[in-house]
Order: sequence, then C-alpha cells, then structure tokens
Amino acid sequence: MVDVLVYALRGSVVRTVTSTARTRTEEFTVIYEDPSWPASTREHVDGDVVAEGAFAGSSDAPIMLWDGALPEQAQADPRSWFDGNVFREEPPAEVIDVSGLRPLEDDEFWPVIDSLGGRMWDRTIQIAVSVLAQQDEDFILRWEETAARKALVLADAFEKAGIAAARELHSIGAVLGKGEEAFLRVYADPKTFDWAWVSDNSPQVIWIGSHALERRLGRSVRIESSMSLRHRDILERRRLEVAEYQREHGIVERPRDPSLTAARGIVDGSNGLRERLVLVPSSLSKDQEATAAMTADGSRLVAGPEFANHQSIGLWGGVAFSVRRRTALPLDEYITRYVTRP
Repeated sequence: MVDVLVYALRGSVVRTVTSTARTRTEEFTVIYEDPSWPASTREHVDGDVVAEGAFAGSSDAPIMLWDGALPEQAQADPRSWFDGNVFREEPPAEVIDVSGLRPLEDDEFWPVIDSLGGRMWDRTIQIAVSVLAQQDEDFILRWEETAARKALVLADAFEKAGIAAARELHSIGAVLGKGEEAFLRVYADPKTFDWAWVSDNSPQVIWIGSHALERRLGRSVRIESSMSLRHRDILERRRLEVAEYQREHGIVERPRDPSLTAARGIVDGSNGLRERLVLVPSSLSKDQEATAAMTADGSRLVAGPEFANHQSIGLWGGVAFSVRRRTALPLDEYITRYVTRP
C-alpha cells in the first residue's frame, strides 16, 4: 500500500447560488488558507454568495465543513431534502448472483460472440452488447454465467501454462472473443494462443452480459458469477507481481497526497434538524466515516449521506459539493426554502 501524506487543513467554505431560467445551482467551494499551495481562491468562486463558514481539521480524518439549521419549510419532511438534485451520486449498483444458474447451450451462447466478428474493439463490443440486450433478463443472466464458466476453464489452462497474472484477463477475453473454435483449441493446448488477438478491450468480452443487462434495465448492476472470485484473485496476484517487480528493481513509490470527498446529510439532535456537510478521506468505508462524523455529537442521521458525484478534491480545494435542481422558483424564495447557514 502506498502511504498517504497527512496535512493540517484550515480554511473557509463559500456557499453560492447561480440560476438559469429553469435551474438553480448551489456550490460549496473550499478555500484553504495556506498560501503556499496552488489552491482555489475567491476569484474562482462563481455565483451569488449566500453564506460562508470556517473549518479546520486533519486530512486523515473527517472534517465538518458545514452545519446549519434546516429551513422551517423543510422541517415537516426532511427526508425529501435531497429530492431533485441532478448532481447526486448514483446509488450503489444492484448485485445479482448468477453462479447457480443453468448455463446456456453452445448454440445459444456463441452467436453473441460471433457478432464481434473476431475483433475486440470498443465499437464491436457495443454491437455484441446490443445483440444480447435484445434478449430477456433470464437469458442475459444465464449468458453471463456461461461466459464466466468458460472463462474459468481458460483461467485454469493459462495458469497451468504459467501465464503472468497481468496478462491473464486480457488473454481469457481474447480467446472468448475469437469464438468457439479458438476456445476449444486454446483450452486443449494453451501454446496455440496468439498474442495478436489481444486488445485493450479484450477483457470486456467476459462482462458483455453485465453491460447488456445494464442497458436493458437502465440502471447500474454488478453480477456475481462463477468467475468473480477468480477475477479478484487474479487482480490480487497481479498486484503482488507488480510489488515484487518494484522490490527487485529498487522502485519505491512516493507517498501520495490525500484525496477527499464531500458528503452531506440531515441529522436530528438536541439542536433540531440540521444540514451537515463533511469532508472525508476517499476510501471504501466513506459511508461509515461520513455517517460517524455527522452524528459524532449524538445526533441521529435522518437522510443521507449523499456524496458529491464529481471528482474528489485534494490540496487544491475548489468545488467540494454541488446541488442542481430543476426549478423556476424566484431566487430569494429558493434561498429561503433550501439554503442553510452555519
């Protein structure tokens, strides 16, 4: 693991509102005090300033950026506070386990692969996705599990032949993408594999089913198949291979600067309903970290945490969180209804 540098952070948060005929956009802009950093300044703040506050903390722990009482008009239904924000982060993908499904017959599976025409380009992958997305959901799920089981067979063959983990997923996808004849030939003798088949997109052949299901359902999904555990194992072996190469060649990774993500929520506590915005270190546990920071005073989380849907901020500051609603409310009425002040 690469070490992450830790900094003391101090500065201000500026909340602004801009409007068009049909939208109102709020931005929380972080401005650090340290002048030695090439960070955001007030010249970078867009829109009408409606409120601002100060913050201080450490980059390795959550930092409270904003803590304001919810407007009276929002008190009756605080859970609807986030409704209509087109900038909110997408909800986590639905997880669907297909590992127990009955695989398709070969004459059902391979025609989707044949639509690639033996080429694993972005355009041809999308063609195959479109072909499969025309089938019903059960067929797509069974197709993905069939691809997973064929990928597992190839993984076993390639690993016995001593392939490096860094090349394994590309090789598996390339063989599948070349069709049934290539699959049977390489499974019988991995030495017949041709590296010319590999492209940057070849691993995507394994997950054509996932992409097709997302297209059909119109939402994010994550499929757990018979290949999923092996996939994670391949990625871990690849990480270890890279680490070993770096050790052997004296390559030392430099510590990296922190990456921070903003989240907001509504809490109910001794001071009533409040909107809180926190800055948390970007990690797999950011939900728990954000919730813990918002409720550290014993308050109860009523809604959220809602995360910013744009790139995390670091030591440069800038816009940490955005809210855009499709509304034609007069600006003063919008501010009264939706804007809190610390």
